Amino acid sequence: MMNKIKYKDNNSLTKFLDFEEQKEIYRSLPKNTKVFFEGGYENAERKRAIISNDFVDISFDDFNIKIYEIIFESDIKQITHRHILGTLMSLGINRNSFGDILVTDSNYYLFVSEEISKYIEQNFQAVNHIPLKLKVVEDVKDIILPTPIEENINVSSMRLDAIIARALKKSRNDSSEIITKGLVLINHKECLNVSYNVKINDIISIRHFGRIEVLEILKTTKKDRLVLRIGVKK
Repeated sequence: MMNKIKYKDNNSLTKFLDFEEQKEIYRSLPKNTKVFFEGGYENAERKRAIISNDFVDISFDDFNIKIYEIIFESDIKQITHRHILGTLMSLGINRNSFGDILVTDSNYYLFVSEEISKYIEQNFQAVNHIPLKLKVVEDVKDIILPTPIEENINVSSMRLDAIIARALKKSRNDSSEIITKGLVLINHKECLNVSYNVKINDIISIRHFGRIEVLEILKTTKKDRLVLRIGVKK
């Protein structure tokens, strides 16, 4: 269920929504109502929404998103998205109170609702016992986003286990085991179905590996195999 907070007389501002929750807004949107999304940077996955009856002039400030750069006091490369997420959840923070955790080649960024920003500043002080400082980022244009690595893979079908096996260079059995252990999300929702039929633009998140986006079916070979173009973020 989506949690909304009152925004203005005829407007509501949601907390951060995942991909499926964003789609649900469109499906349930009343007539003559508009919705605006913002996650803090281009191609953000988790976003806040303003649901409006009469508010047209929307700016970034209206979404009450605060952006922090996470600066560790030592040069640490082993800190991952998973470590930061785990630390935030251990502080008792609801997942819908903060958005993406963005890890680039050399920086870490956190997008949070302004409603919890003071709590974050007071309590989020270390990850894996490594002290950190939070620096407020005013201009998201300063954030250099990681570029997905594109590659082509040859698969027997659009089944989830087939695509993961090829992308990770593992056997189908290993791929199936990764899925059934609950380590795979499709568009940010857990998927335990090894035979799930992957669609173009689906985002496959694999814990301990990264993310795969299926971008395009390039061709079908003479042996009826599919050549896919995928984007990989590790």
